[in-house]
Amino acid sequence: MQNIKRKGFTLLEILLVIAAIGVLAAIVLIAINPNKQIGAARTAAINSEKNALAKAIQQANIDTGTYPTGID
Repeated sequence: MQNIKRKGFTLLEILLVIAAIGVLAAIVLIAINPNKQIGAARTAAINSEKNALAKAIQQANIDTGTYPTGID
């Protein structure tokens, strides 16, 4: 009997590595949660624009003494 050493990985080893990578990727996606971050960014942008509009209306009141009644 000859003792032949084969180089390479077995199918089971490759499948285990792929499964481990899949689990790690799922954990990262859950931790990052892109939908939540996009929603938070949109909310921040809306609040920023709302505050800018409120300041502009207040400045118009200071300048003219009345609040604007419509858009010309």
